[in-house]
Amino acid sequence: MIEYVLFANSRSGNYSPEKIEEIERPLILADGQLQGRIITTNSLPDLEDEVRKIHERKIHEQKKYPGIAGFFGGDASVMEGMTAVENIWENAPDCYIAFPEAGGTMMNVHEELGVKGGITDYLKKVSGFGDTTSVQLAKYLAQATALGEPLKYKTIPAVEVIVDDIKNKKCQTIGFGIVPNLLSLYEGMTIEQCLHLERELQQGRPEEYHQIAERYTEGLQKPSKLSALRTGISTFGKIFVGSSRWEEYFFSRALEVEITLDGEKLENVLPKEYRKHPPTGVYAASFGKANIGLPLKSTLLPQANKDSDRIPVVFTFGTAQQTALSAVKTFVGMKMDHTSYLDFTEMVIESKKVIACNLNGDSFYGRHFKIRADGKRHFIVGK
Repeated sequence: MIEYVLFANSRSGNYSPEKIEEIERPLILADGQLQGRIITTNSLPDLEDEVRKIHERKIHEQKKYPGIAGFFGGDASVMEGMTAVENIWENAPDCYIAFPEAGGTMMNVHEELGVKGGITDYLKKVSGFGDTTSVQLAKYLAQATALGEPLKYKTIPAVEVIVDDIKNKKCQTIGFGIVPNLLSLYEGMTIEQCLHLERELQQGRPEEYHQIAERYTEGLQKPSKLSALRTGISTFGKIFVGSSRWEEYFFSRALEVEITLDGEKLENVLPKEYRKHPPTGVYAASFGKANIGLPLKSTLLPQANKDSDRIPVVFTFGTAQQTALSAVKTFVGMKMDHTSYLDFTEMVIESKKVIACNLNGDSFYGRHFKIRADGKRHFIVGK
């Protein structure tokens, strides 16, 4: 008997209880070899509370934790779930499963696993013909366990981020500077709101940062891919056609931080031409995906090595115009201009003021960030 628990994020843009029930149906009919349930959560505290309930029940009953933990939604939903499970349970699951149903801002994990779904799933939903990727995954899990077959999985690397020594997060993509700035606009905030939020965060305590940020993002709807594309066109238009003083400051300002890679100061490992210039942006990804949520196919960063335990990272040093012009190169496997490509097993970023860090499409705030390689995880991928 294999026990599973699956968490559905009702905050995901395309969440549908009916679709979740359709995915659950083959799991219930798994010939008694599979046991578990799907739990719908409405917030991160709600998710953590449900994970804690399972922990307390298993401790009380002196039974094993579920061998499979699964998540519906995008990268943030997967990594939030993984964080909660591994921080609260005494033993991590044997493997995970990521269902693309409900979608998300970023889908890098699903793309890497080959279970993204995309336009094929959309056409199946519209036509009513054929099983979506999520239903196929559920049927595979049910059939494999019923037949006693070993589950097929793929291994992907994870990253651990510790924010201000109090928040331990699992993630796959990490961005500072221009990355969270662009994603704030993608989520519907204005530049003025972003700058006001930054000023207000400086007056708050670490435990208050999330509540302060929520006051600015409350009521914002997750954008559709079409509206995200419109935002991207509008933003690029401001960068190229002309911008106000505030917009120019927002897009091109340098990060006022100290960065070390594996104990070495950044300026000591950068090429000579960049050693006297602070970066305008930092983007790291555990398996080298270059994607910040826009409807573009993500591509491996040029220096990424999937077999390495080191995390690829890119530092940008150009103006907003230079960065935007050369960003398209990452989607055809080329290096950007005015950038430095490095890698690390541990990166520390320290700031005197509160700054934003984007983890898998969600923003977190702090002054001290420790980012390190955190081993690999098994994800079920089906046939």
